[in-house]
Amino acid sequence: MSTPINVERQAVVIVHGIGEQRPMDTVKSFVEAIKKIDTTDSPLQPVWLKPDKISEGFEHRRFTIPGHRNRPVTDVYELYWAHLFEQESHRTFFSWFAHLVFRRSKALPLRFRRLQFLVRVVLAMAATVLTYSFWGTPNNFLESTPIILVFVSGFIFYWISYWMLNHLADAARYLDASPRNIVSRNEVRKLGVDFLRNLHQSDRGYNRIVLCGHSLGSIIGLDILNHFWYERHSFFEKKSRYNQEVLQKFHEAIESGNFQNFRNKQRELFRELAAVGLNWSITDFVTMGSPLAHSDAILAKSADQFILEKEQGITSTCPPTPDRKDKKIWHKHHFNLDSSKVRTIKILNSNSVFAPVRWTNIYLQRNGIALGDPVSGPLKPLYGWGVRDLPVKLPVSSGWFQHSLYWSVDKKGNDNPALEALRKALMLDHRQY
Repeated sequence: MSTPINVERQAVVIVHGIGEQRPMDTVKSFVEAIKKIDTTDSPLQPVWLKPDKISEGFEHRRFTIPGHRNRPVTDVYELYWAHLFEQESHRTFFSWFAHLVFRRSKALPLRFRRLQFLVRVVLAMAATVLTYSFWGTPNNFLESTPIILVFVSGFIFYWISYWMLNHLADAARYLDASPRNIVSRNEVRKLGVDFLRNLHQSDRGYNRIVLCGHSLGSIIGLDILNHFWYERHSFFEKKSRYNQEVLQKFHEAIESGNFQNFRNKQRELFRELAAVGLNWSITDFVTMGSPLAHSDAILAKSADQFILEKEQGITSTCPPTPDRKDKKIWHKHHFNLDSSKVRTIKILNSNSVFAPVRWTNIYLQRNGIALGDPVSGPLKPLYGWGVRDLPVKLPVSSGWFQHSLYWSVDKKGNDNPALEALRKALMLDHRQY
């Protein structure tokens, strides 16, 4: 058993989702929700606000939740990226939408084919009505059609277009890897990787960092986590000897298929990597309302391609996918300690970020007439049994579409089940890791 790491200070980063987000809006409500301490023997202390030296913008603040007997000092940051996608683009959105709707049905997962067929039928009916309304038919269709139908159809189309552009245009720009979107996609990822790098180099000395993503922010969070891991995973201190017993036996935890055993080994591996000199403080990745549940439809050309990308190590999984050649998640690296001695260290592969990083996914299920959050869903079927899926149901009184209610409270100020699941995933009330 490895020695626990004492956590003196920890950081939580929230990556916001789609929509016309303003700086600080997400993080303010997020901090209010998570600042509650799991003990009742002392009142809550006020949250401190300071200028955020980690972000590049002057609009941001660092929220500091004071420490407690069971909780280290916790700094909360918002990774704000909406300004990089500031201009609406009908062309970008409808190009992405058309790509999904008119893609070959066999390239989509089975669960999407009925929806695709339904959307095609609705579009065909709408096109037929508009065509007959404006050009008429041999039976004088225009005269028999109430003119108000034209105005109502136009108003509905305008409202849907306006809503989609304000809420889904960002997703279209980020998910569509067409040439016109590459610069913006790279800028968002660079912003995120720089942010994580600054956190690790901060003089505040974070022992533990939790990365959270809501909605599209979960996809962005996964991307920057992968890129930052690729940048860092091969760092180590040159020593004459390494104790890598946990890594050596990590495959046993994967092969066992035991979730709790795997999670325990992730924590032990995190400690072992710190001992060999890897400057890596991210322990957890928490997703809420994540479209990653539909990755095989929105992140790949087909479900088969998504599977292939996991096998090739392009897409990270939890547990990590072993190398196809040597069946390991690590490789040996040889180096010279001095002019005469050659030493060897085992280094995790570039797609093995979820060896030391735990992944928790929270999603809202349908409850009666309430749709819950159709944007999200379980991630275990796509990304591996090492993901902890936490399904939650909110009461119908919360609303029929609940995508934005992951850290909300009810009218009486009580926590909802999603917020309770979020606190459980963050694990802020622990002095050791």
